[in-house]
Amino acid sequence: MSKSIKPQNEEHTLLIERSFDSPRTNVFKAWTSAEALSKWFAPSDKMTTEVLELDLQVGGRYLFKMINENSEEYIVGGEYISIIPNEQLIFTWKWQCHEDSAEMLITLDFIDEGNSTTMKLLQERIPNEESRKEHNKGWQGCLARLDTCLEN
Repeated sequence: MSKSIKPQNEEHTLLIERSFDSPRTNVFKAWTSAEALSKWFAPSDKMTTEVLELDLQVGGRYLFKMINENSEEYIVGGEYISIIPNEQLIFTWKWQCHEDSAEMLITLDFIDEGNSTTMKLLQERIPNEESRKEHNKGWQGCLARLDTCLEN
């Protein structure tokens, strides 16, 4: 049974809901397969992603490196807190490329709509409004790329 999403402090949270014209199992797999993640997990087509680590189990870690067209690297990693196959993923999120980066929490809920899926992304513990806006922009780009990847 998945936990319900209820933001603790809206100022420090980001909630994005998006529908995908793909079954829930495909959308969940896109978040849990290194091969799939490397194809879509970046905010723009001008970036590439390397999955450096992906240990999909509670307590397991992940580490992704995104590289832009100027060869600048953005590394993010964290730990899986909860995994309910095809229903929910909860994991920590921390930028490794910034010394003072806050550890945030991501909850993804995958809602079965038959041949489509509604996904809710909740990001909590965002340190400030600027970070919230940047993460929103990044997630929107990532999710647009995921949508394209699922279509192929």
